[in-house]
Amino acid sequence: MNPYEEKKQERIERLNDAAQKAEAEAETLSNRAREMASIIPLGQPILVGHHSEKRDRNYRARITGKYDAAHAAYKKAEYYRERAIAAEKNTSISSDDPDAVPKLEARKEAMQTWLDTMKAINKTIRKLKLTKDTPDLGNRLQEMGLHEDAISSLLQLTLFISKVGYPAYALSNLSANIRRIQERIDQLQRARTAVTAEETINEVRILDNVEDNRVQVFFPVIPSEDVRQFLKSNGFRFSFTIGAWQRFRSNSALYWAQEAAKKYQNGTLGE
Repeated sequence: MNPYEEKKQERIERLNDAAQKAEAEAETLSNRAREMASIIPLGQPILVGHHSEKRDRNYRARITGKYDAAHAAYKKAEYYRERAIAAEKNTSISSDDPDAVPKLEARKEAMQTWLDTMKAINKTIRKLKLTKDTPDLGNRLQEMGLHEDAISSLLQLTLFISKVGYPAYALSNLSANIRRIQERIDQLQRARTAVTAEETINEVRILDNVEDNRVQVFFPVIPSEDVRQFLKSNGFRFSFTIGAWQRFRSNSALYWAQEAAKKYQNGTLGE
């Protein structure tokens, strides 16, 4: 794995570890609540007016508190577990990945292969003059050497369109996706030749950081609430590690960073 993939795997492991700790905490709290409840005789009511009433109510409240805390811990474990699963299933290719270009090239090649296959299938269907009313249509498609999944997909499509084959919109959508991937590849390749640039507006330092793939905004002091909300609404998040507001590099990110700097009033301290 490259450093980005290692970092992603470490994050998944941290999430799973946090889920396990929360589950262990929930189990401990739940067991303790059951132990405390077992002391109270089954069906024993609170003796209203008895000298033990206050103590009994407090004790039962502590039991309820343990169960509530256990429930909260179980919910926390579920939250971390779901995030870990989502991270594992996430197949999107990040611009931070040093292998982003070859991965995108491989994805584009696979999509282009599928597009060529769809076109070839449609050409053969037209040549054989197959229609939705053709007897044993499934068998005829099978004779073309199609996989059963492809046959099932084509037969399903005949329920919604009049012709047998992949509709024009499916081909155009796939072509558009291929173009978008190529545009992203071109953008990443251009970024490799870019250099980190810096400018200052109203004493606000704006860093177009090529190495970190971020546009970073450094304020002399904490900006006002209006400026902070403006940054958040335009995709910036504050990094306590570097002490800057940042988002992924793009022309729009640089534009909004400059606009935020213009809004900043020298010496204004946030609420």
